[in-house]
Amino acid sequence: MRHGADILVNFLKLLLGDLLDFIYPSRCGVCGRELSREDAVICAGCWQTLSCIAAPFCPRCGLPTSPLNLLCSACEVRDHVFSFARSYGPFDETFQKIIHLFKYRRKLSLSRPLAALMGATVRGDARYSPMEALIPVPLHSVKCRARGYNQSELLARDLSRITGLPLLDKVLVRAINTQSQSKLNLSARVENVQDAFRIKGSRQIQDRRIVLVDDVLTTGATADACARTLLRAGAAQVSVVTIARAVEPGASGEAKKG
Repeated sequence: MRHGADILVNFLKLLLGDLLDFIYPSRCGVCGRELSREDAVICAGCWQTLSCIAAPFCPRCGLPTSPLNLLCSACEVRDHVFSFARSYGPFDETFQKIIHLFKYRRKLSLSRPLAALMGATVRGDARYSPMEALIPVPLHSVKCRARGYNQSELLARDLSRITGLPLLDKVLVRAINTQSQSKLNLSARVENVQDAFRIKGSRQIQDRRIVLVDDVLTTGATADACARTLLRAGAAQVSVVTIARAVEPGASGEAKKG
């Protein structure tokens, strides 16, 4: 009953949002300016001012670093299961607003432009060249029903069209309905997703190099748990690509305007 009530509440919220969008002029979800007919959800000006993570960055997790440091401080003391991760930009205020609209406000038209940013990241890093398939980070079926979609799957689908890499969206499943990672520390995040994922149809990933697709990379705990499950099932390698990277306060490196 609780899950049914949650689904109804989310539906009514979305319905109210759609009604307000119909009654009042559409405004940019980031800056609040009135949108032109050519714009959809986000104005052209805000798209143009997005920051991207430029070198130097950690070769393992993609976090901006100082030119004097090869690895970021976190990766110097903690190894990841995935081989490397890249994100288009920092999880700053602008990206937070855009991803929130996409993830929780059902602004699904954002999937294509966000996937295009990820596509630019993949094409700009030669380490992705040998990769053979895309797999989205899965939602548990309960959360997916409540939200109505898995944002990572939508991104992976559009990224597949951009890169030509096949999408394997049924192989990795979330078997445990874990609590949200957002307010947990690193150790709690690792414990929260331990053994949370399962494989269905391991033949599809045997000896293949996989790119794991998600919206945001924070500590890497979820990506590590997914990568561990895929590698144990026979994948040859697992890398990660996301829209944004949570950046530690005071982190060195650059975030250039795109």
